[in-house]
Formats: sequence, C-alpha cells, structure tokens
Amino acid sequence: CIEGKIPKIINIEKINEIATFLTLLHKVDYKSSNKNIYTKEFLSSMLEKVWKDKNIEEDVKKDFFGKYKKIENIDLSSNTFIHGDLFFDNTKFIEDKLCGVYDFSQSCYGNRYFDLSVMSLSWCFDGYDFNKKFFEKILEVYNKESSEDIKEEFLKDYLLYACLYYALQRVTRVNKLKDYNEFLKRFEIIEKLIKE
Repeated sequence: CIEGKIPKIINIEKINEIATFLTLLHKVDYKSSNKNIYTKEFLSSMLEKVWKDKNIEEDVKKDFFGKYKKIENIDLSSNTFIHGDLFFDNTKFIEDKLCGVYDFSQSCYGNRYFDLSVMSLSWCFDGYDFNKKFFEKILEVYNKESSEDIKEEFLKDYLLYACLYYALQRVTRVNKLKDYNEFLKRFEIIEKLIKE
C-alpha cells in the first residue's frame, strides 16, 4: 500500500514533482512486452466502433471523425517506456512531495509526447479551465531534465490526439461511467488556446 493521498488540489510544487517523475520514467531503458494501445490503429478501431454504433447520433460521429482528420498525420512512433495513464488519481502525495505512482497496467513502449500530453491534460485542466502556468512549468521541467526543447506548438497535436483518444475510450466503453464530452470540449479549448 502506498502512503499518502491522491491530490485534491494541484499546485506548482506538485506539477514540478510529477513532471520530474515523468522525465525520469522516460529515461528508463525498458521495452515492455505490453501491447501499445495508444496507436493510430487502435484509435481507428475505436472510431470504427463509433461509426457502427446505432445508439450514437450522426452529429456525434461526424464530430469524432472531423476531429480525427485534424490530427491524422501525427507521428506516434514508439520511442520510450510510457505510463500512458498518468492522471492525478494515479498518484499519491504527502503534502507536496510525490510518494507513489501506480496503475501501470497500460504502460508500454510508446510515444513520449503522447505520454507527456496525457499527463498535461490531467494536471493542467480544472474542469474546462486550462492552467497555462502549469503547462509551461511541465515543459520547463521536462525540457531541462531531458535536454529537449519541446515547444507548446509542437505538443499541440499530441494534446489533441490524447483528448480524442480518451473521448473515444469513454464513448466505446460498455460501462459509460464518465462523460466523453469532457475530452471533446478540451480538444476545442486546446485548439483555440495553442496557436501554430
């Protein structure tokens, strides 16, 4: 059992901790045998399910496909070991210190920019408010620790892909506990907020 608590309030100190963790994780030389479910092929299979589902309205189907068209040329080449699901409810903190990360069930050898985007979507959004300072801090820490120079504009398509991926995951689940619209709205927010 991991000590600590799932964070209820996200602050800049926690952002620094989680961004540092992800950078270190991406340095791990490990090619997991887990299947990469974050590929365009997997996303396409979810889109196909949506298309065939008679319970989903035509406008919703068109919205999904329209959003996919905007990012269909994204490069999702596998380049590191990723968590894939680094939402804040998969972490525990004691005060502002990260003391545990869990739920590696979907971790795999995948794309670092997708993983970074998934984390950013979870940690920088409060409902539909995107905290730009948190996002800038994530990039600052990640770039410093990994000696990369990732710009907001570069990450935009990965953020949009992650939004679409999680919206599709929610709409294609048999047990629809969470609203897929949350990620469709976040897609539109990111699209407007980050300029090319």
